[in-house]
Amino acid sequence: MLRRTLLALGIGSVVFMTAPAAFSDEAPVLLTPVGFDDTTGILSAYEGTTVDAFHPPAFYFFGPATVHLTSVLHLLPPSPCDGLVRAWDVNVLHHPAGGKDMQPVFVALLTLLATHQCTLSASLTANGDGTFSLLSIGPGN
Repeated sequence: MLRRTLLALGIGSVVFMTAPAAFSDEAPVLLTPVGFDDTTGILSAYEGTTVDAFHPPAFYFFGPATVHLTSVLHLLPPSPCDGLVRAWDVNVLHHPAGGKDMQPVFVALLTLLATHQCTLSASLTANGDGTFSLLSIGPGN
């Protein structure tokens, strides 16, 4: 009886805590990148955790104003992306967001994350021309 009560309270609190984030305009989405052009700052990615071979990817603009977030969660067993995720986390702590130029370390790491199709968590806004601007980005779960 006590277990069922604790389980019901736990599920209720999870729904209560995550519901506002699910309905906000800037809720993060999971992206699976397939390419990154470091000259234009355009990230090609699919929304979700799978690559759809029948539809083209969406394009996301990565600019100097994009906030870099630390990783969401390190999962067990280790994934091939763990080293890149840890390198991203270390650099987020040492390089503040903003500025007028994209920081080369994040361009290099984003290129590698896209090459290995490591999942990213991003908040974005639509530009109106079919592309999106990244408000914040970080390795996903």
